[in-house]
Amino acid sequence: MGVGPTIDRLLKDYKGKIRLVIKHYPYKYRDFSHIAAEAAMAAHEQKRFEDMHRMLLSRSPKLDKESLIKYARELGLDVKAFTDINDPGVTATVRFVAKIYHYEEYLKLKEDPGRFLITRDKKDWKAFRTPTLREISRTAPYMHNGVFKTLDEVIEFFNRGGGEGNKILRPLNLTEEEKRYLKAFLIEALRGEEIKIKMPEIP
Repeated sequence: MGVGPTIDRLLKDYKGKIRLVIKHYPYKYRDFSHIAAEAAMAAHEQKRFEDMHRMLLSRSPKLDKESLIKYARELGLDVKAFTDINDPGVTATVRFVAKIYHYEEYLKLKEDPGRFLITRDKKDWKAFRTPTLREISRTAPYMHNGVFKTLDEVIEFFNRGGGEGNKILRPLNLTEEEKRYLKAFLIEALRGEEIKIKMPEIP
């Protein structure tokens, strides 16, 4: 990008007096902008954000998934860890909340500590309050971190016995028909008349 050399010169001329802060604003009409942002954050987990950031700028527009993995190999990153990175939006939210609760190692978090942030009791690590299922068809996204956008995703998650590393949930082994029945129950049996709220006019 044209601004790159200018930024490099400013950082050099004012070394120790200014710092560069980079924020992600993926452009929704660009095919690869979101996964490019994820790639930069995945590289950040391995302390190579700046290297990946510069590489993405120099290699644009070749930012498809295969190219990003290739760039990770060129930088000598752990490719498995690079491809396993969480959604950067979720990770950023987890760390922001942890910072508010004065968790000193919030920048190292890769999962949501849950109620532990409040109690500091190890038994509350990844413990979350379970909300009511009433009106669940109108309360997307789902899960404590909003990772699932549809009920189909939620049902599939529990049907396979939860996510990687889970030691509590067991697969439900539902058939496709049973999954359709369960979804119908969640939508039809737990939904009432929609409550419409009329916002007051501000004088």
